[in-house]
Amino acid sequence: MGSIKLADEAAHACLERAGRSAAELDFLINAGVYRDNNIAEPAVASIIQEDIGANPDPPLQGGHGTFSFDVVNGPCGVLTGMQILDGFLTSGAIDLGIVVTADADPERGSHWDFPFGLVGAAGRVSREQSRFPFAPAGGAVLLSRTEDERKGFSRFAFATYSEFKHLLEAEVRWQEGPIPRAVADRVPGLEPGNNVLRIHEGEGYAARAAECAVTSTRTFLESTALEPLDIDLLIPSPTPAGFPDMFIQALGIPADRVARVDESFDRVHTAGSIAALEGVMRTGQFAEARNVLFATVASGITVGLALYHP
Repeated sequence: MGSIKLADEAAHACLERAGRSAAELDFLINAGVYRDNNIAEPAVASIIQEDIGANPDPPLQGGHGTFSFDVVNGPCGVLTGMQILDGFLTSGAIDLGIVVTADADPERGSHWDFPFGLVGAAGRVSREQSRFPFAPAGGAVLLSRTEDERKGFSRFAFATYSEFKHLLEAEVRWQEGPIPRAVADRVPGLEPGNNVLRIHEGEGYAARAAECAVTSTRTFLESTALEPLDIDLLIPSPTPAGFPDMFIQALGIPADRVARVDESFDRVHTAGSIAALEGVMRTGQFAEARNVLFATVASGITVGLALYHP
């Protein structure tokens, strides 16, 4: 299943659980990173909008339409999308918006056109590493306006520590090599070789991401007159591996206040915070909390934070 189909499924499930229809959506924001078949245009959000039936045709004068677009901010993308929706909801410009995201192997298992590797210090890519490194998963979050000013999002913050941008880098390079016979027969005249996307995660990336997140969070909490122990529930990025534990240990938040993902979501990328959110919504921990802190990290190193009151 590709990323678009995963996003479609997540959006349908989200709307069904909320008892809302796609036609009611004012905004649809897609925060996924990896595009099926590496398409450049149109915006993936517009494809998802059509797939789920969210007013795909231009609205008649005075009618209701859905505005859709993409945002790209890695694991911080969902939070970025929610901040955008929150602004429009708070202003009264819209009533209902959804953030969808999904990541999957862009070539759906065919790595000839778009092989994906984690490059080590020596620059070599092993057969094991050439597989797509993230678990295919989609997620969706629905936001609506509330009349109770004490509930909902109260503050967002983003910060980028560009001095550490080298710790997670991506590049696309042309790699010479033989063309599989099936591809050569289908597309004659191709030059031998293919484009290769490589992502290099430097040693200590997770630890440095945790340090940046702690710095941003302390500043963020000071601005809200809260202490780490005032946070009843933390919803962190599950990636990079080890980040949540390093983050809470340095910040001093008890482990039983942290939303965890099950093993099937260990390697989820942009949908990580949604996977963590779903788990605590099912257990009731989310509804019982007074102060919920979302903490996400992405390349850059970028830290995204949001304070929510159920």
